[in-house]
Amino acid sequence: GCCFYVQRAGSALQRAGSCHARCSSVAIAGLTPFALNASEHASPLFSDLPALRMLTLQGGPALTAVPAGLVAGLQGLQVLRLRQNALGSLPPRFLAGLPRLRELDLSDNELAALPAGLLADTRALKLLLLGGNRLEALPATLFHSTPQLSFLGLSRNRLGTVGWQRLTLPQ
Repeated sequence: GCCFYVQRAGSALQRAGSCHARCSSVAIAGLTPFALNASEHASPLFSDLPALRMLTLQGGPALTAVPAGLVAGLQGLQVLRLRQNALGSLPPRFLAGLPRLRELDLSDNELAALPAGLLADTRALKLLLLGGNRLEALPATLFHSTPQLSFLGLSRNRLGTVGWQRLTLPQ
């Protein structure tokens, strides 16, 4: 099942009607920045959906920062898509507690750097999309906890010499 959300003019994002706890997918496109950035309710929007497997917030540019607690408590989350936003940075451990995350799409944002511990709790990660950002370098330890990573998208960044000899990539 899927949940639907609406944003009334000048207000935070709100659930439209009832949403069953077994909801497995939430997709929200075209949000204004106010919807999540200024909302005190960003965390509760999704924390009561324990069956959530896919969360997509894209196409605003809605997000300029990752709201506190955005994915807190979503231990079953497998796909997180935050593409086509205006994210300039990421909290170091915002993916903590997501042991089942298989796909992470952060493409087409404004990311200039990634925190070294960003992927520390993502052992199941298979697909990482980072294209269309402003990345100039990657932390040498970024991939230490991603033994299953099989696809890495880095196109359209400002990466010169990536320093592959310094990176520890999965076998």
